Amino acid sequence: MSILFFDDASRESLLPLSFTRPVADFRIGILTIAEKWAKRLSATSYSFVTEGYLQEKFPMDLADDNLFINGSICPDEELGKVIKSLQVGESLVAEQVLIAVKLSEKEAQSFDYTNFSSYKSIAYTGSFIKITYPEDLFSHNDAELRKDFILLTTGRTSAKISASNTILGNNFFAEEGASAECATFNTLEGPIYLAKNSQVWEGSHIRGSFALGEYSQVKMGAKINGIGSSVLEITGVEKMEVSRQTSSKNKFKYGFSMEFASNEIYQAYSIHPQHDAFVKDFFIPLVEDFMEIDTEKLM
Repeated sequence: MSILFFDDASRESLLPLSFTRPVADFRIGILTIAEKWAKRLSATSYSFVTEGYLQEKFPMDLADDNLFINGSICPDEELGKVIKSLQVGESLVAEQVLIAVKLSEKEAQSFDYTNFSSYKSIAYTGSFIKITYPEDLFSHNDAELRKDFILLTTGRTSAKISASNTILGNNFFAEEGASAECATFNTLEGPIYLAKNSQVWEGSHIRGSFALGEYSQVKMGAKINGIGSSVLEITGVEKMEVSRQTSSKNKFKYGFSMEFASNEIYQAYSIHPQHDAFVKDFFIPLVEDFMEIDTEKLM
């Protein structure tokens, strides 16, 4: 069976990032979206259905049976189980979004993700992460990193690193060839993963969630706070949402909101160390301008 990842309309909203590669080749967490699926489906190879000018570098390979998967959707265990059970001629759909379809070679030659009404449709009611806008790569990165860490390390033993390092917590994993000296790794807030032949130099302090790719280096004295979802973990934070501005009536492009049960809880959040870290390490470096609105429900 051949596994093929297709680009849907998300490719347009992910420009300019998608000019140079299919969406499934985007990396979020530790792995690319295609690598995540291949790992979960125990696939040794896969190919892509993308723009014509990209097909030479990312070719499309058909077989007798072909499983087309939406390249903008990140897998999880439940979604993987459902897709594995698809039969030829069946499609998996969620709210008019084609997640996957299994086709014969003849049907695959005329595949069009916008026209799947002729296939037997199976409705998927579970939740999943879909990469639609560039900011989704950042907002979902922590969740995907944690999922990838479990996917890559379950049942395996980390390679040994120098005793000169200090490791806090149990969610640390180093692949063979990874090296570190005189560094601290804090995995109490999230996992830390060092890929093959990566290096962490002396005096570095790293807090999870964090992943270092193959042949990458963290230079001497670096301080990295992979704050991930730590703001959400502060007691009292409810219903945090990230949204895109659609009105032309103000200059801002994005917004995020939180709810608190009382003003006292909000004040405690405002002075929490994890909130301070979020402002220092994420908000200030990335946000050019902002407007804060604090409201209180009247009815």
